[in-house]
Amino acid sequence: MLKIIRFTIALIYFAITSFLGLFFCAFRPFAPENTLLLARSLAFGVLPITGARVEVEGLENFDSVPGPAIILSNHQDNYDVFVIGDFVPYRVVSIGKKIIRYFPLFGQIYWLSGHILIDRKRKKKALNAMNTAGKKMIEKGIKVWIMPEGTRSKGKGLLPFKSGAFYLANQTKLPIIPVSICNYAQHWNQNEWKKHTIYVKVHKPLIFPEDDFPDVETLKQKCYAIMKEGIAEMDKKAGYSVS
Repeated sequence: MLKIIRFTIALIYFAITSFLGLFFCAFRPFAPENTLLLARSLAFGVLPITGARVEVEGLENFDSVPGPAIILSNHQDNYDVFVIGDFVPYRVVSIGKKIIRYFPLFGQIYWLSGHILIDRKRKKKALNAMNTAGKKMIEKGIKVWIMPEGTRSKGKGLLPFKSGAFYLANQTKLPIIPVSICNYAQHWNQNEWKKHTIYVKVHKPLIFPEDDFPDVETLKQKCYAIMKEGIAEMDKKAGYSVS
């Protein structure tokens, strides 16, 4: 029952905030600065309403790369929007599925905030979008947030990575900042009054010389290993059983 009440109140807050955010974005469309304000606004209300708090380790690692970079994180649930929104850095856009644009309110805000929408079913178009994203990142000095699993894990562990994020990294030669979020989706009971802490680790940036930049597969394996270890560390901190 408590979960239903929380969900209803959070949905109302989300709808009101998104409606106001839509007007805000309409006055300065496609500005990457929109992400921080809107993400913080959504997280500010939804997290306490649903009984969650986010504790982040290594937040300073975002600031250690003042220019463009690629941020990678694991993906568990739609609730990730609010978890990440609580600590997302300044001037960040993400790469998402083209279909997001058609979601009521949120889809339009996502599009107007300058996020990059790709059609994953059409590989050639997706790669072209990645190339465009790389040029945009370098020109405007923005960071891009990607969830390389490509789908939600439901908190059951890190899924295999798709290659798109690592193709982008290899093409741009930009730093990579891995982020590990504990497997909260499988352990969080919203019917409990007790607050649930979601632990996050922002890893140190991976910076490689341009003339010795790893290939796509090597990058993928390296980032997977770092994030998998980080998730296990955060799970332990949260008191979850670690396999």
